[in-house]
Amino acid sequence: PSKCTPSTPGVHFEGPFISPERLGVHRADLRRAPSPHHVDMLAPPRGGVSLVTLAPEETPPGFIAELVSAGCKVALGHSMANYAQTREAMKEGLTGFTHLFNAMRPLASREPGPIAAALESSSAYYGLIVDGEHVDPAMLRLALRAGLGHPMLVTDAMPPVGGSGKGFALQGQEILVRDGRCETAQGALAGASLDMASAVRNCVSLLDLPLERALVFASTNPANFLGLGKRLGRLVAGYRADMTAFDPQTLRIVSTWVAGERSAEEW
Repeated sequence: PSKCTPSTPGVHFEGPFISPERLGVHRADLRRAPSPHHVDMLAPPRGGVSLVTLAPEETPPGFIAELVSAGCKVALGHSMANYAQTREAMKEGLTGFTHLFNAMRPLASREPGPIAAALESSSAYYGLIVDGEHVDPAMLRLALRAGLGHPMLVTDAMPPVGGSGKGFALQGQEILVRDGRCETAQGALAGASLDMASAVRNCVSLLDLPLERALVFASTNPANFLGLGKRLGRLVAGYRADMTAFDPQTLRIVSTWVAGERSAEEW
């Protein structure tokens, strides 16, 4: 096979240890209470990465530390954890925040919750969905100015990305794409119709960021978070040559390379 075949570095388990109050479009009947055997189940495959998104308040003391000891990366998401619970989870080894602001306890004056815990930590990695729908651009700009940690772009992409379909089925629900939004019949967001290149462009157009900073959010920071920063995420001798070339005027992709082999042109 061609050496430019894209590869998957690991698996992201977004659930099942999540809050019933912040399910999003996850099914309530698929939630689980964590137990010791889950640690072995979620441990990363040889040579791969295992990322577990969970609600710290739904896990017993020590469970996050056990996941981290088993080699997992742990992130907070779909959670109603308060500030104190979040800080305790971080002490156990939680380092990530899945789609900050979305599906988590909101920031409030007397209960700052996980958002404040993420932004005040210099070691935290927090994902942002920059599509102009999930989080208001003003809130994203504020987070980037206030945050001490490492922002990452995430797409929360659903099947319409890269295709032409106007809808899809998700866990028994019909999801429609309206004006670039993936919605349930009730109008609730269900993932995003967003690719990574568009997220980078949106950082420039919606958040007034320089392109070079947006590209760090899409490459270097995620690679470091996943423990892959010594071979991915930079254009440095000895690293895997996964590259994307943008038109400097339109910020559209013109070419991509995977492992040094050119794989696409004029997207």
